[in-house]
Amino acid sequence: MAHRNETVTVAHYQYRFQAEHVLGFLRQNNVDAILWGDDVGGLNPAIGFLETFEIRVHPEQAELARELLHDFGMAEPVGPAD
Repeated sequence: MAHRNETVTVAHYQYRFQAEHVLGFLRQNNVDAILWGDDVGGLNPAIGFLETFEIRVHPEQAELARELLHDFGMAEPVGPAD
Protein backbone atom coordinates (compact mmCIF):
# COMPACT_ATOMS: atom_id res chain seq x y z
CA MET A 1 0.00 0.00 0.00
CA ALA A 2 1.31 3.46 -0.92
CA HIS A 3 1.97 6.01 1.77
CA ARG A 4 -0.33 8.98 1.76
CA ASN A 5 2.41 11.39 0.66
CA GLU A 6 4.01 9.08 -1.90
CA THR A 7 3.89 10.27 -5.50
CA VAL A 8 5.14 8.98 -8.85
CA THR A 9 6.18 10.91 -11.92
CA VAL A 10 3.85 10.47 -14.88
CA ALA A 11 5.34 13.07 -17.24
CA HIS A 12 8.05 15.67 -17.47
CA TYR A 13 8.37 18.89 -19.44
CA GLN A 14 11.15 21.25 -20.38
CA TYR A 15 9.19 24.41 -19.53
CA ARG A 16 7.12 25.38 -16.52
CA PHE A 17 4.21 26.73 -18.60
CA GLN A 18 3.84 23.31 -20.28
CA ALA A 19 3.77 21.54 -16.93
CA GLU A 20 1.25 24.05 -15.52
CA HIS A 21 -1.03 23.48 -18.50
CA VAL A 22 -0.93 19.71 -17.96
CA LEU A 23 -1.38 20.13 -14.21
CA GLY A 24 -4.60 22.08 -14.77
CA PHE A 25 -5.83 19.52 -17.29
CA LEU A 26 -5.32 16.63 -14.87
CA ARG A 27 -6.95 18.47 -11.98
CA GLN A 28 -9.99 19.26 -14.16
CA ASN A 29 -10.23 15.51 -14.74
CA ASN A 30 -10.19 14.71 -11.02
CA VAL A 31 -6.56 13.61 -10.84
CA ASP A 32 -4.81 14.96 -7.76
CA ALA A 33 -1.52 16.11 -9.32
CA ILE A 34 1.38 18.34 -8.35
CA LEU A 35 4.11 20.12 -10.29
CA TRP A 36 7.59 19.20 -9.12
CA GLY A 37 10.42 21.46 -10.21
CA ASP A 38 12.24 24.62 -9.31
CA ASP A 39 12.91 27.71 -11.36
CA VAL A 40 13.22 29.89 -8.25
CA GLY A 41 9.56 30.81 -8.39
CA GLY A 42 9.81 31.89 -12.02
CA LEU A 43 12.71 34.26 -11.34
CA ASN A 44 15.19 32.08 -13.21
CA PRO A 45 13.41 30.37 -16.12
CA ALA A 46 16.77 29.45 -17.65
CA ILE A 47 16.99 26.65 -15.08
CA GLY A 48 14.50 24.85 -17.32
CA PHE A 49 17.37 24.20 -19.70
CA LEU A 50 19.08 22.16 -16.99
CA GLU A 51 16.15 20.68 -15.10
CA THR A 52 12.74 19.45 -16.14
CA PHE A 53 9.39 19.99 -14.49
CA GLU A 54 7.64 16.81 -13.41
CA ILE A 55 3.97 16.04 -13.02
CA ARG A 56 3.53 13.78 -10.02
CA VAL A 57 0.42 11.94 -8.82
CA HIS A 58 -0.54 9.41 -6.17
CA PRO A 59 0.40 5.89 -7.30
CA GLU A 60 -3.23 4.78 -7.46
CA GLN A 61 -4.00 7.57 -9.99
CA ALA A 62 -0.88 7.09 -12.14
CA GLU A 63 -2.49 4.84 -14.75
CA LEU A 64 -5.46 7.19 -15.21
CA ALA A 65 -3.16 10.21 -15.48
CA ARG A 66 -0.95 8.51 -18.09
CA GLU A 67 -3.99 7.45 -20.11
CA LEU A 68 -5.44 10.97 -20.09
CA LEU A 69 -2.13 12.52 -21.12
CA HIS A 70 -1.64 9.96 -23.88
CA ASP A 71 -5.20 10.21 -25.19
CA PHE A 72 -5.01 14.00 -25.42
CA GLY A 73 -1.46 14.12 -26.81
CA MET A 74 -0.01 15.85 -23.77
CA ALA A 75 2.46 13.24 -22.58
CA GLU A 76 6.17 12.90 -22.42
CA PRO A 77 5.73 9.87 -20.20
CA VAL A 78 8.31 8.28 -17.98
CA GLY A 79 8.29 4.67 -16.89
CA PRO A 80 6.14 3.34 -14.05
CA ALA A 81 9.11 3.04 -11.68
CA ASP A 82 11.09 6.21 -11.04
